[in-house]
Amino acid sequence: MKKKIAILLAALSAAAVLTACGGADLEGRYVCVEENPRIELGLTELTFTEDAVTGVQYGAFSFDEMNWEVKDGKLILSETLLYTEGLETGEEDFVYEYAFEAKGDSIFLDGVEFKKK
Repeated sequence: MKKKIAILLAALSAAAVLTACGGADLEGRYVCVEENPRIELGLTELTFTEDAVTGVQYGAFSFDEMNWEVKDGKLILSETLLYTEGLETGEEDFVYEYAFEAKGDSIFLDGVEFKKK
C-alpha cells in the first residue's frame, strides 16, 4: 500500500512540474519594462496563447506567430519562414533561446523583465 501511495505522489508531483513548466499560466501579453531592452534583437513585447506566441515585437520587426516551449530553464521561440528568391523557394528556420524565470506577474528573459498587461 505504501508503495502505491508513493508512486501516486510521484506521479502527481511530476504532473504538477510539467504543468508549471508547460506554460499554461503564461497566457497573456507581456511587455518589456525597459525603454531600450538589453536583449537580443531588442525584444519588446510578446503574447502567449496555449500553443503559440503571437505579436512578437523585435524593435521595428515583428512575427505574427511563433512556436514556444519552456525547457530546461529556457524559453525557446521558433518559426519557419518560407521565402522566394528569384525562381527558388525555400524555408529558413529561426530559433531564439532565452534564460527563463517567472516571478509573480512578470517573466524574465535573459534577466530582462517583461510584465503581464
